[in-house]
Amino acid sequence: PTNFVNQYVDITQKRELYLRMLQSEKIGAIGLLAGNIAHELNNPLTGLRSLAQVLSQEMPKGSTLASDLMEIEKAAARSQKIICNLLEFSTGESTEKKEISLDEIVQRTLPLLKTSIRNHRYSLDLQTATHFVNVEPQLLQQVVFNLINNACQAMQEIGSLLISTRLNSGKVQLFVQDSGPGVPAEIQERIFEPFFTTKKEGSGTGLGLSLAKKVVEKYGGSISFESPLEGGSRFIVSLPSVR
Repeated sequence: PTNFVNQYVDITQKRELYLRMLQSEKIGAIGLLAGNIAHELNNPLTGLRSLAQVLSQEMPKGSTLASDLMEIEKAAARSQKIICNLLEFSTGESTEKKEISLDEIVQRTLPLLKTSIRNHRYSLDLQTATHFVNVEPQLLQQVVFNLINNACQAMQEIGSLLISTRLNSGKVQLFVQDSGPGVPAEIQERIFEPFFTTKKEGSGTGLGLSLAKKVVEKYGGSISFESPLEGGSRFIVSLPSVR
């Protein structure tokens, strides 16, 4: 033979659609699970709260029993809130934008990450409860979820996690810092690329940070990465404050 014909087919879009489908199926499975949990648990939790409230009215104020009943009612309320947060997180449809504080988004998300966080020491420093951003809460919650989950996965041994918010030059900022090994210099420019991941096959699609970047930029914000002098990684989300 004197000639060769090479044919190349660009499957980038096909692969992107396939991985997004996998991600949607995972979120859909969480939504189905959350829906079943809500159906099975909300009714008994409501009954438990109501009974605790009725019994507490019959107890002398300030008594140990009245205090215990109040704690039972609060625990049931927290359980219902976690179910509500899980349902909101797993909603695949776009929701209307609303003004909400970044602190509230973080507090909604943390209960969903207890399994990931429990093996690490973590500090919470939220200072923007009175400052609001105009976003779709469910989408921003997935951004916060991805950043914190990635930080926990980066720390293979017991580490330290710092989650903080602050107002800086009219922007509300979220900081997620871990004490893991950090991001090697040779791949730092690629961490926001779609499908780029350093995780083992089956552990991630490489879409978490790229989708987080798209969501944050959709609301006029930015997401960046730093390597602190003390080691580890720090991700910073900045969103314009509306009030």
